[in-house]
Amino acid sequence: MSRLEERAQEMASETLRAEHERLLDHAEHIRIAALELPTLAPEEKRELIDRIVSFLHGPFAAYGESEVRALYPQLERLVNDRRVTAGMQYDLDAIAHFTDALARASVHDTSTLQELLYGVHAVITLHFRKEDELYLPLLERERPEQLEHLLGAMREVRFEHEHAGHADL
Repeated sequence: MSRLEERAQEMASETLRAEHERLLDHAEHIRIAALELPTLAPEEKRELIDRIVSFLHGPFAAYGESEVRALYPQLERLVNDRRVTAGMQYDLDAIAHFTDALARASVHDTSTLQELLYGVHAVITLHFRKEDELYLPLLERERPEQLEHLLGAMREVRFEHEHAGHADL
């Protein structure tokens, strides 16, 4: 493999890791929101929870959908096992469950809101740690043009999702 191809592979991995870092920054805001929740008035809690739910249904869900539709099939092909990403799908399902529960929770039930916020933060953090440490090294074996195609497919899925009317945090 040429040095140019190696650099292209590194850039693809860096692109995915940068996206993970951006989303992890949002996850950190979720953890901080859980800490601050007891000090907020009910209307402030509702506004905060609504922004978090909007982020989770919007940009985070768009990224998760891009994983399911583009990244995971590529990983499954690489290891020749359709079950290799099942745990990652479980993470996304758990995040969706936490998101729906947050949307329904009463702003007067601070302890439940905190549990849900800490829970979603933990799952998001673990999800990206697994991806960065277990799955991205597998992708780095791919040829640069395959990685670029993967990144393009993921961008396309996020674009479709984001233009369906979702907001960012």
